[in-house]
Amino acid sequence: LTFGTDKETYMINAVAPKNNAALGNEVKKSILTAVYDTKITVNPFESIDYTLTPAKGGLKFSKRVASSIILSTDGNFPPKTEDRTSLIVAKSYNKVTIQDKKTFCINRLKQAPLILEHTESPTPISIDGIQGFEIIADAKEKSTERTKRIYQVVLFSDNLYYMFFGSTADKSAKSMTALKQVVQSFKRKPVK
Repeated sequence: LTFGTDKETYMINAVAPKNNAALGNEVKKSILTAVYDTKITVNPFESIDYTLTPAKGGLKFSKRVASSIILSTDGNFPPKTEDRTSLIVAKSYNKVTIQDKKTFCINRLKQAPLILEHTESPTPISIDGIQGFEIIADAKEKSTERTKRIYQVVLFSDNLYYMFFGSTADKSAKSMTALKQVVQSFKRKPVK
């Protein structure tokens, strides 16, 4: 089921076993009870298990995709500002066992749609008591060849990981500092 406005789209998916038509019908009935009310304000940070303070780096909420949060300087994604600064924050869906965390971080960066020109060696980092690595890189977008500075942090916790992927066209230290400030504001919510 998909619905929304010209500014946002909501999608509700469900799965039922192929050999259980009765359950499939119940799931379909349930989905069709969804109501879209434009008067309701939804807090996009409410149902995720962490908090961030985007304002610490002058960033604004842009959108939420599943459990990922996207922030940017102007609240748009992609940003329309000259510096095109954005930060994507995501948590892994499944538990994973990662033997070589440093190599994992490097390989995650290599998966981005970028041409990496210079990558600093991963540096250990600790945020909210979670250990991980940060990497700073200079790159070009594969699609446009625009130059970017990349700030990636991966934190490892309880066989899961949190990933922060920041990018900016700003060559000065200002936007990189802003990205770091927002990432440093990360805190896990207490388990209820």
